[in-house]
Amino acid sequence: MESTFDNLDIDAMTGARLMQSLGLTKFDLDNPQKFERFKQVLDFLKQYPEDTQNFLISKVTTGKVITDKLDKFFEYSQLLQKKQALSSDMENLKKEAQLLSSTSDPFLRMSNAQKEINTMQSLRGVENEIQLYEK
Repeated sequence: MESTFDNLDIDAMTGARLMQSLGLTKFDLDNPQKFERFKQVLDFLKQYPEDTQNFLISKVTTGKVITDKLDKFFEYSQLLQKKQALSSDMENLKKEAQLLSSTSDPFLRMSNAQKEINTMQSLRGVENEIQLYEK
């Protein structure tokens, strides 16, 4: 089991804690799809301290009847990653808009504005989906 966590680049204590939080057993990791999802969840959670990891997992799994916590949290983590990417895109578009404000080309400004609108709509959609997971 410890070699499994070595392959995932985490210590055995952290791996065991996260497995327990997600309702996984050693045998679950024999399933290639579950192992890959667990690996992706771990990669996502590595950016957070332990208390935030526990909070995120409990936010999605506590008080709910869930047959597969790993799948539910995997989907949730994918949405959070998408939100992070869209937020970053939005910041970049706002910076670009500031630079374009001094240009005389209205088409560039309109194109950027349309990108901002589309990104904002996508971001709102993802945020709404995230709220559904957190209820």
